[in-house]
Amino acid sequence: MTKLASVFALAVSIVILGSGLALADSSGNFAATGTSASCTATPATFSASTCTNNAQCASGLTCVTGLCTGGACTTNADCTSGAFCNASTGLCQGLGGFTGSTLSGGTGTLSFQTSIQTPNGQGTTLLIRPSLDTGLFTETSLSTTINNATADVGIMVCVYVDPTVVGPGNFTGGLPVNPTQCVVYDQRIQQVSNTLFGNLASCIPPAPSGACTTDTDCPVGDTCVNPLGTALGGLCQAPAVGCNFQILLTTLSAHSFDFVVPVGNGKHNVVMTWAEIGTNKSTTGGSTASCVGPVTFTVQQVKNFHNDSTISFTNN
Repeated sequence: MTKLASVFALAVSIVILGSGLALADSSGNFAATGTSASCTATPATFSASTCTNNAQCASGLTCVTGLCTGGACTTNADCTSGAFCNASTGLCQGLGGFTGSTLSGGTGTLSFQTSIQTPNGQGTTLLIRPSLDTGLFTETSLSTTINNATADVGIMVCVYVDPTVVGPGNFTGGLPVNPTQCVVYDQRIQQVSNTLFGNLASCIPPAPSGACTTDTDCPVGDTCVNPLGTALGGLCQAPAVGCNFQILLTTLSAHSFDFVVPVGNGKHNVVMTWAEIGTNKSTTGGSTASCVGPVTFTVQQVKNFHNDSTISFTNN
């Protein structure tokens, strides 16, 4: 009886030990890294070129004979923000467009990496999730010599597991990553064209009407032409219909994507990189900018048991 009890106790011990090993083999693991550096989006500032009163001009400029004018200059560096040096007059003049950066902050780190230990056992897999707050800026402008413009910018994220380091922030090879190694988190293509400047002869504003002191006395969209600045000494001027436009776009958004990588036993180095993409990142008639941050980069060890469906991806 004692011998039977001993054999039973040994069998129970083996079952318990076996269960413990199974649990250790199937238990999860977790690693994470990132940054709290944050992108900020703010509106641009408009600097008028033409004017009817001082209030329409940017700081440091005054309305002189219908132009926002500053002090004497020889180069653009002599002028305040929102102005340029007019070579023909030798005076600073309003740009007649938006100025200032609408995207700021973010991270300058282009790759994040961490490591994770995985056990023996079939079906061990890494669930990799890069989460990024992204910002894009696109600007297109036209003139009498530029009748179309394109601004193209985006952000692409790539994941590598046990890669070869080619150089700082540059990786290649490693284990296969599913469903694909790189994913576009954001991309914007902004295009604009016009025939406006070929029809300037028809861009004649209507005659001014209605007494005013400032723009607030006029209908929305009209300006008060009041050179002397006297009370009710000006007239409301409506714009020429269809003869002005501008396009500026700035967005902030958050994204995440799951990458799946089956692995074997050992310590694995997991890398995430991001890069700006776009075939026309800065064109003659446009400009772009991008921003990333905050970033959370997580790696979780999971288990695909033999009773589960196999991990599979297609290219259909």
